[in-house]
Amino acid sequence: MSSTLGSGISCLLRNKQIRITQDLIRSILHLEEGGVRLYTTKTIPHTEEYNPVEACCHVTDKHVEAVVRLSTNQLTLPCRVLHNIIAHIIVPRKGYLDEVNHYDVFLLDSILSGRKLDFSYIMIQHMTSVLSGTRPKALPYGMILTKNFQHFEISFRDSVAVLPKTTNTINVLTIKWMKIFKENR
Repeated sequence: MSSTLGSGISCLLRNKQIRITQDLIRSILHLEEGGVRLYTTKTIPHTEEYNPVEACCHVTDKHVEAVVRLSTNQLTLPCRVLHNIIAHIIVPRKGYLDEVNHYDVFLLDSILSGRKLDFSYIMIQHMTSVLSGTRPKALPYGMILTKNFQHFEISFRDSVAVLPKTTNTINVLTIKWMKIFKENR
């Protein structure tokens, strides 16, 4: 599997060349073109419309003087739920999910303020980031990859299905982890 930053991801699967691009993702997921094209994992995001300090205030409903590292228990209740969606679906990752990184704050603020994002760009950049890491892992967005394979007419009839050992569901444990409590009235 190979990738070139921003140009897409290509691989050879069952003797067919597959190229996953932003245009293909937009087409398969019926996404509109346009929006902010920004992806960063190490630094504070910067755009003309985005102020990191105001974003920290926006997602916590608290006044802060500078950009701070946040954890999910500092987020407002709607932001906790959105952060869970971001960490499992939009920019999926495994491991410690209690930390809210600077890019998560950018995504939360963008969603809350109605700032249009280019999700096809975010997805390609995230896949590229996963591939170029120190320990490359399996690509995220399994369901979308399946649609890509169908687009390229790749048959998996002779393949043995491997079910995931874990699933991403919102259940009582997830609700407790997000510190969402039911009020008795």
